[in-house]
Amino acid sequence: MLGPPLGFGLAAICGWPLLQPGAEATDQPGRAAARAERRAEAARRLDGAVAHLNRRAAIERVSSAEIADATRSLLDEAHAQRSAILKAPSSPLFVTRDGLSAAGRVLIERLEGADEHGLDPDTFGLDAIHAAREAATAPETRGAPLKLTEEARERLLDALTTLARMPTPTALAEALVANAPGDDAAPNMSQPVLAGQFELHRKARLERARELGRVEAMMREALALYAARLAPGRRDALSQALRRLAHTRDDRAASEAALLALAPTRGEYQGLVRALARYRGLASHGGWGMVEAPDAPPRWGERDAWVTTLRRRLALEGLLEAEPEGAWDEELEAALRRARERYGLSPWGDFDDALANRLNVPVEARLAQLALNMHRWRAIPFDRNGTYVRINVPSRRGEVVRNGTRVFQFDVEVDGEVPSGSAHLTAVRASSEGSLAFTVSRPDGVATVGSLGSGAAVRVPQSQRLAQWLMRLTGRPRLPTSGGVVGLTPHVPLHVTELTASTDPRGERLQFHEDGGGRRDQEALQALARSGQPGAPWMRW
Repeated sequence: MLGPPLGFGLAAICGWPLLQPGAEATDQPGRAAARAERRAEAARRLDGAVAHLNRRAAIERVSSAEIADATRSLLDEAHAQRSAILKAPSSPLFVTRDGLSAAGRVLIERLEGADEHGLDPDTFGLDAIHAAREAATAPETRGAPLKLTEEARERLLDALTTLARMPTPTALAEALVANAPGDDAAPNMSQPVLAGQFELHRKARLERARELGRVEAMMREALALYAARLAPGRRDALSQALRRLAHTRDDRAASEAALLALAPTRGEYQGLVRALARYRGLASHGGWGMVEAPDAPPRWGERDAWVTTLRRRLALEGLLEAEPEGAWDEELEAALRRARERYGLSPWGDFDDALANRLNVPVEARLAQLALNMHRWRAIPFDRNGTYVRINVPSRRGEVVRNGTRVFQFDVEVDGEVPSGSAHLTAVRASSEGSLAFTVSRPDGVATVGSLGSGAAVRVPQSQRLAQWLMRLTGRPRLPTSGGVVGLTPHVPLHVTELTASTDPRGERLQFHEDGGGRRDQEALQALARSGQPGAPWMRW
């Protein structure tokens, strides 16, 4: 039997005194009962020690610090330049010892639903994230529970009954693994007992920490790409999201709010989001058929196959508020006016070739148009609550926005190609002819003078009113009646856009605008496809 040497080893390691001779009962029955009681107590303490070790060694006990260390290491290997931003919150944001945090689950949902913004969910590496998460949390990575062999258990019970004072389960647990590899605390211990098993658990724990760190790193990279696609005009969007998530990782509602804040919140953009969902639903049900011009103009109250086809077609886009079946009546004429307004035509015309051509554009092309214009909208460097002037060339409309609210709208007349982009209006000069010239400062530092009056590529019939609004925005005195340059301080941001699909400020009235037969839209889609830019409005419908 190896009991006594093991007992002496335990006593030597932990300073536990051995039971002195004569300390047991002198009579034979009493000695046997005392020995049985001590052995039962030893069994309870030994089982408690093993349970304590299993709790310590359990893979669930992977620490946040270990996951964070693994995340930083992996990000350093993959992104030496961007890792400083991605590593900013030192604790894990998206993973826990058991899997995903509330913030992690919300991020997965946002990435899976990225198509609501016209983005391709496959861009964000969701399959790889799911695979890494399953590998990190698989049952086999948790290791087998620590367990004593029957022989070792008997030896330990024999040894424990020889001690005058039995150790607590916690102290006994330390003794059982005291001679783990690299630990010289117990050189005299006669048997390793559980040290080898415990070391295997330690290695498994560190490996699982690395796997969880891999998931965390991948999800941070996916968030970085998601932020770059949803907020390309906001350089601090990613850092702001990371800071907010550091405080909300366990709060689902707050984490969702932090991620929703990445997308534009203005009504115009949200209207495009709803329109994309509606047209995608139409596409899933087969879209719409062609509507040819009638052989003869329909008469009031007439009910025939062509009128029925037209009513059904307008009802699909929500333009006809009455029942699809019916005659040529007031509801149909109101729907035609709404259709002409939606497609950039005068609302007071009849059903003509121009309207027929627009109604017959396939739903797949409208989907691509909506996704492209959402992409354009996100790229505009709007200050959400700021002041700026915006001119949208396809719609021939402009607006003045103060503190996030539209305060003035104006028509524009365009000749030739007008490039889109952003700059600053720095000064304004009035002429005796009533035109205005604005000094425009571009981001590259080049200052140019562009006229928004007569004889320019972009003309504003209401240029005097526009100038007066600019005076109000900058707190300057009224514009001189003729001549003279008035500086605009602070400078007023100017955004020239080419949105061929837009909505009103509340996101309710959708409009499609002609753009040379869609030429510039096609060129933009082809350029995005050639660049392979992740998050481009892919034609997946």
